[in-house]
Amino acid sequence: GAVARATIRRSYFGGVVDFLFASGDANPDDGNQTAFKADPNFETGLLLYRQVLAAQTGRAAITAANPDLVGVPSPGLERVPTRGAPTNTVALFPRVYVRPVDGAEVYGGALFAWTQSPMADPLNTRLGGGVARNALDGAPGNFMGVELDLGARYRMLFGGTEATFGVEGAVLLPGDAFADPQGNPMAPVLGGRALFNYRL
Repeated sequence: GAVARATIRRSYFGGVVDFLFASGDANPDDGNQTAFKADPNFETGLLLYRQVLAAQTGRAAITAANPDLVGVPSPGLERVPTRGAPTNTVALFPRVYVRPVDGAEVYGGALFAWTQSPMADPLNTRLGGGVARNALDGAPGNFMGVELDLGARYRMLFGGTEATFGVEGAVLLPGDAFADPQGNPMAPVLGGRALFNYRL
């Protein structure tokens, strides 16, 4: 795995560009784990890694060890779920921010992501004869998609304490890495969250 970052900062605006490389594992049945998992807290958007990949890989350790399908499960299947960590990816994440008034910040960016190796669901790949199949039972391409993120936050100081309020939203436009059996990418994914932090 590797990461590189370039930043520019001015009084009221700035920008950040992150490049991330994390190796993948296209064969969960060979007894080797080659997927690099970054820290789940590494800032790489709201949806793609933290929600979509975490959900699609979360059941893999159970389904791939089904005794009705396999006699002895492959070792290391418990490491297949990503738990929100960026993995099996080459990603570029440029974003900018502006500070129109003191304490307020608006920020946004676009995450572009590709797979480093074919996205292989252990169960569907086994049922497909060993050829990589994703969690939707489709033949995975290399483009994971584009995620558009936008957020705003406001910080207030009073009585020697600090309160921060914020909202963030995102839309993920999946690519062919999330293809279904007919070759169509899954539908767009939308999400958001509200943030509040109070520090004494």
